[in-house]
Amino acid sequence: MNFQVTDFAAMQRQNRARSRQAGVRDLDDMLRSAESSRVLNLSRIHQEWGDVDAYADHPLFENKALNRSIVLKQAVPPSEAYNFRKARARATKLIFPLDRNDYSLGGLYLFVGQNNFSVELAKHFSGAYRLSDRDEKVLQMLDELPTLDPFLLYALLKSNDICVSEIYFQITENDRRQIQSEMTGEFRPLVSLCFPNTRQESEKIRIFIDKILNFSEGEELAALRESFMLERQAFALAMFAWRGLIYYKWRSQALKSKLAELTASLARVRPSETTQMSGRMLELSRSKILRMATGAGDKLARTIARYDAVFADFVQGQQVEKFRAFLKLAPAMFASCGQSIAILEHIINFFERKAKVLRPGAVSSYDFARVLAELEVELGLDFQVKLRIW
Repeated sequence: MNFQVTDFAAMQRQNRARSRQAGVRDLDDMLRSAESSRVLNLSRIHQEWGDVDAYADHPLFENKALNRSIVLKQAVPPSEAYNFRKARARATKLIFPLDRNDYSLGGLYLFVGQNNFSVELAKHFSGAYRLSDRDEKVLQMLDELPTLDPFLLYALLKSNDICVSEIYFQITENDRRQIQSEMTGEFRPLVSLCFPNTRQESEKIRIFIDKILNFSEGEELAALRESFMLERQAFALAMFAWRGLIYYKWRSQALKSKLAELTASLARVRPSETTQMSGRMLELSRSKILRMATGAGDKLARTIARYDAVFADFVQGQQVEKFRAFLKLAPAMFASCGQSIAILEHIINFFERKAKVLRPGAVSSYDFARVLAELEVELGLDFQVKLRIW
């Protein structure tokens, strides 16, 4: 029997070694296949939109080098933990391509918030350079977001009065309409309850909801904030997190069916040329990935169910104090949902790219082991690879 076919542990070692030896090729592969919630390719945006006035007038970052980098959300491997004073499960990575016309050459990187971050970042600029307060604030906000989803990124920046061109947020008009419709449906009962005198004035309700969705100031929002007895900053953070939860609720509907389809397909895979030992190793890896996917899905469902129950109590029972308590917890719930969404999207998109692996009887033990080992590395389940260059 061929050793490569039967030895899953050897496959994991080979996968790590291949990453070390050919890490510079990973950047090109990743950019062609990664989901938008995980990667923000500012280098590509500059190539495509750099000569447009809106790009120059309203950039994401004022620093040109930073505004042409690649922002990536990823798990932190143990081999990279020394970069941080406190342990982190996920981090935001900045990648500076060696050649923006050829990503296969790789790039240099650092993590946002790592030790000596400012000093390391300055190495990528011409001489000593300090970021503007605005750029530092944007970097911090990106790092605190659980995903780089364009809708949430746009909403966060706008809620903090940071004007950035919509060029950076590629959201299809159809998705935008669906998201707005979902949020309008959630906010309408709130407006009607808080302002009963406008119950029959649908146009006023629509205008008020538009203000909520578009982060506009006004007497109505001030009245809403006062009704919940929240400070201005706490209210802004809670409203952003609430929008995020509604958005994640909308996203979860599509992911739920995809997750069910994935778990069923992955469970049916029976690779060929498998020995008893390699079979046990493959099942261990497959079970680990499925548990992570289903665990993330269950956690997401529980959080959304909790939100639905609190919102129903608020609307039907007019329990304002209970909903006020929810608003205070909304940022933490938003972060929890974001982490679950990130895991689900990563696993689902990964196997969509590797569709042939899910065809029962059509994959060898070697190929199946190689794919599972690759995903384990990406998810941080088997981090023993240390890459200084992608």
